Amino acid sequence: MRCNIPLVSRCHCCNHPELETNHHLFLYSELARDVWKHFNEVYNIRWPRFYNLSGILSLWFKQGKQGSLENFCYTLTPLMVLWEIWKERSARRFEDDYRPNTSQDIIIKIRFWILRLGEVIYISHRSSNKFCQVAKALGLRFKNPPLDRPLLVYWTRPPTGFLALNTDGASSENIASGGGVVRDENGNMVLNFFSFYGYGSNNLAESRAILDGIQACYNMGFHTVQLQCDSQIAVNWFYNTTSIPWSLRIWWRHIHAYKDKMTINCFHVFREGNQPADYLSKLGLAIKGNGGVNKNLDRVFKKLLLADKMEIPNLRVSKK
Repeated sequence: MRCNIPLVSRCHCCNHPELETNHHLFLYSELARDVWKHFNEVYNIRWPRFYNLSGILSLWFKQGKQGSLENFCYTLTPLMVLWEIWKERSARRFEDDYRPNTSQDIIIKIRFWILRLGEVIYISHRSSNKFCQVAKALGLRFKNPPLDRPLLVYWTRPPTGFLALNTDGASSENIASGGGVVRDENGNMVLNFFSFYGYGSNNLAESRAILDGIQACYNMGFHTVQLQCDSQIAVNWFYNTTSIPWSLRIWWRHIHAYKDKMTINCFHVFREGNQPADYLSKLGLAIKGNGGVNKNLDRVFKKLLLADKMEIPNLRVSKK
């Protein structure tokens, strides 16, 4: 360095030292290769033909649902591997009379921490069945939170004198659409619609679908409406209990203007109780246009309406 010539350090984790870089130290050094080989076999991880450090971490981190024991182990293990390799490298370089750990020593340390932390971690979501074999190989007690009992979800009939307006929005790859259906207290359909909105988020789709539905009711002279929506945040915006994003305020100004001129009750329903509106919103996304459905020609839509009218429930199953 006195001659202003930087020299790359030699790798302290190889028996035949090579130039030390981050990729070499953490992936290609003899110590790293042995440790990674062990855990790749335990977790059944297959590295791609061409890889770097960020790609390897991404491969591990995407495994399992967040909050599950599976995701915890797949996240903790590569971080522990990197940490133990770095500690070993620093100790070999800077500590005098240091007795180097072997790859087996480091593997035992990492497995010890996985066992200890795995016993106390709070598990909120279930691991996949394939992780059972991985947990067994690690000596870890495989545990899942209990499954919630499925709920029976019915379409909510409006009170006498009201019409039920069910709306829903759909968005895929930032392309938005919406749909809705209006029914009386006996489940008879009054009108339905689907609309294509072009570029937009799911929240925009939910907002515009609500506006389209309310506007259709108002134009046909229906001024007492029960609005059923499966977006809780949209219900909050309807009652102004949550701040509305500036990009959506133009639509909500129109909604609140109709709200002042009409009698509208709005509440949240589960998606399973909003099936016809969900079908119409996705139809708008598929067709990329506006329109309505003839229930006598569309068998799927007819079945959904009939199921709600006959009070046939839908199952809501926990996704933990």
